[in-house]
Amino acid sequence: MQQKTKTDKLILSLMAIGYILWMGISLARSFIAFDLVKPGEEIVLNSAYSTNIAMQSVYIFSMLSVYSDIGFAIAALCVIILFILKRKQLRSKGWMFMAIILFILCVPAETVLIYHDIQLGLSVFWDNVRDINHPAIQDHFIGRLTNPLITVPSGLSFLSGLTAIVFVIWRPLNNQNN
Repeated sequence: MQQKTKTDKLILSLMAIGYILWMGISLARSFIAFDLVKPGEEIVLNSAYSTNIAMQSVYIFSMLSVYSDIGFAIAALCVIILFILKRKQLRSKGWMFMAIILFILCVPAETVLIYHDIQLGLSVFWDNVRDINHPAIQDHFIGRLTNPLITVPSGLSFLSGLTAIVFVIWRPLNNQNN
């Protein structure tokens, strides 16, 4: 069994912190966003909430996006470094290879979501938008809940991230002979 160096431990620790931030806060943001809408054929805002309460939820959603996006960036950077440092061991550690590939599959969808997070954050914090019907809120908040070109990759990205965690925990495809 190979010993982990201090560099390996640091990279793995940072990756775990980033992953926990990204996955945990993404889940919390999903709860906040989907609490605002009524399920059905079309997604419409829940009439039980006033526009002020709905906008407060958008504000919280935008605040949490900063932490989620930073967590993803930390995790992505650590995965790239880990891939470079451990590239010779990937053949014998199939679980690591699969986890890295699954994480890399998350990158395009998360990049689009980060773009929408930045645009929403600029509208809410910089431009001080406080109206749920404002075009920026409709495009970057409501649009991410209703547009299948965003929701489907976003859901697949989240599931890919969860599957990568399962590969790291259970470590299948591990060649014990090397």
